[in-house]
Amino acid sequence: MRNEYSSSKGTALVLVVLGSVLVDGCGGGGYGGGGGMMNGNLTYAPGDAAVAAFLQADHHLMLSAMDSSSNNYTLQIDQVANAGTTTFNGVGPAYSDTATVSLSKNSMLVASTVDTSYYLLSPVMPLGKVNNSGTPYAIVTSSTPIPMTLTVGGSGSFDNVTYYHDSTMAVLDANEVSTYTVTSLDSMSLLYCVQAVISGTTVQGIADGMADGTETDCYAVTSAGMATVVSVSVSAGGVTLMFK
Repeated sequence: MRNEYSSSKGTALVLVVLGSVLVDGCGGGGYGGGGGMMNGNLTYAPGDAAVAAFLQADHHLMLSAMDSSSNNYTLQIDQVANAGTTTFNGVGPAYSDTATVSLSKNSMLVASTVDTSYYLLSPVMPLGKVNNSGTPYAIVTSSTPIPMTLTVGGSGSFDNVTYYHDSTMAVLDANEVSTYTVTSLDSMSLLYCVQAVISGTTVQGIADGMADGTETDCYAVTSAGMATVVSVSVSAGGVTLMFK
């Protein structure tokens, strides 16, 4: 089962919510673009324009996972695109969306948070993300534009992010480096995956609920630019959860 969800915005949304939980033991829009075929499988599809349309729509995502002890997890993400534009860290016009992320373990809520992500359009460029409590406060320090066309075999850097305790940016929480890959999936879609690695989590970062780890979000993208999430994999503290 595939669920619609907004594509990458430069921050490991799920890992930031679930990282400390894992360490404690438990982390659609469309675009008319066109695509090519090879050996019956789609080989290229719209990139930046599809993601841009995605980011400006509301989405609901519910996925499940099971750990090695047969505990059942449910991940729910509800995202709302905010109206109008603003500035973020002095940069604009910035578009934004607000995502509510909740994790349940064996039907019991164990983590929940609300974050607002900011980005530019034409091309899509992530700017950062802020938790509704003000902590943590994420700034994208560098980013590479999403390719106009995603091509099977493609890969590269996505962005670098610095997490701070709050908007004063005086106390470091952690760092993140993200990369992407594009691989073959089937005749209708290709697979676009973004892997975010969080490292260097400080004592303050741990107190703010962060942890070193990896999140990989994979999306099926059609020749028409419709993206649907295939999986969200989160690893931290020696524990890995694969949400599908």
